Amino acid sequence: MWRALTGAVLAFSVFTANLPWVVSANAGRSSREIAQPLLVSGASTADKSNEQRISKTFGTLPLSFEANLGQVDPEVKFFSRSAGHGFYLTNSETVMVLGKRNAARPDVLKMKLRGANSQPHITGLDELPGKSNYFIGDDPGKWKTDVPSYSKVRYEAVYEGIDVVYHSTEQQIEYDFVIAPGADYKQIRLSFKGSRQLKLDKNGDLIVRMKSGDIRHLKPVIYQEIAGKKIEITGRYLLSGKQEIGFEVENYDRSRPLVIDPVISFSTYLGGDDEDWGISIAVDPSGNSYITGYTFSSNFPVNRNQTNLYDVFVVKLNPTGTAFVYKTYFGGSQYDYGYDIALDTAGCAYVVGRTESTNFPRVNALQNSRQGLVDGFITKLNAAGNGMVYSTYFGGNSAESVIAIAVDSAGSAYFAGSGSMSVMRSSRSSFSTRQSLPVTMSKLRVCVASSLTR
Repeated sequence: MWRALTGAVLAFSVFTANLPWVVSANAGRSSREIAQPLLVSGASTADKSNEQRISKTFGTLPLSFEANLGQVDPEVKFFSRSAGHGFYLTNSETVMVLGKRNAARPDVLKMKLRGANSQPHITGLDELPGKSNYFIGDDPGKWKTDVPSYSKVRYEAVYEGIDVVYHSTEQQIEYDFVIAPGADYKQIRLSFKGSRQLKLDKNGDLIVRMKSGDIRHLKPVIYQEIAGKKIEITGRYLLSGKQEIGFEVENYDRSRPLVIDPVISFSTYLGGDDEDWGISIAVDPSGNSYITGYTFSSNFPVNRNQTNLYDVFVVKLNPTGTAFVYKTYFGGSQYDYGYDIALDTAGCAYVVGRTESTNFPRVNALQNSRQGLVDGFITKLNAAGNGMVYSTYFGGNSAESVIAIAVDSAGSAYFAGSGSMSVMRSSRSSFSTRQSLPVTMSKLRVCVASSLTR
């Protein structure tokens, strides 16, 4: 996800500059109409040094494992989603869902430990500071906020004397088999379902052939720690069937723990060929970065007919761009797109875009239902990203989008879009009155709000 996101953010300023109907959030307004704008959002107006910093670090942010508190299928215990893939950990299987833009359905690969404990004790390790929030659908009782993420997940006693620890290095997943002294590593048998072929290459890597590309399990690093140093042990994958592998390890000290550490590489599925797009960046005075867009992140494959749709996301990064402060997702049961983001002095994020969902999340809504096949939306998140101050549809009986927003120092929001729109006034906490403003699409493609006050 993140590598494609960076490229999309950089492309946004070039793309919009060539559209004749896109109007800057400040276009045609005097200083009296907008009182000291805090930030005109969007990558085209973001500070270039900040944009370069975000672009440099965004693709190398480490993956994390999010606890499942009800935001995905209950069979899942922890999951990780990133560039073109979803990685789901259940009691008995590791499920990888790998999406491609040109594929009718994503690839699904299931890895199962044959003969293993079906109810291992599973815990998240090394909790990370950032939280995730989900406002999906229009039932607040199903929204999930402040969901924790971890850098590691441990499965205890999957076999007698053997644990598995999942962790990541940048955009790669690792799974370490930790074999206790005296335990037999030959218990480990890993079967695959959903692959076309397993093969070993000349480097000792395991190649898992899939419909849309290859998943590469790098040659395992096998070692023991002796006197504080990692001593590498010679070993390799061992094909034990058409869809099953084990491991072969040469002489080692059986009185000490042994670690077998394969690495899963999704390189065939990366490089922008996924469905996650970052469209707009805003930066607050402290240097925190806020990014919005829309994500086609793969969902856990509950059934073959499941359809993956876009949701809006808002990501806040710390000033160095090395860690998440929060990740917030919102949308309904159809396609939802985030187009622009702006901030107020309190650090609240204002997001606009378009939605096809009839159950888009609403709070203090001025317009409580979708009027046409596509409506715009305006959503204000609180400073922590875990609550909506307001969220509303905005449109008529045709097709509308809200494509730009700016916020002044008084907390008033100014937004613009395409279609048959209306002028809207917004306060810090709720929406007030609306005035009709018909727009003829053939003559004017953008409706600019001329007076939004507290």
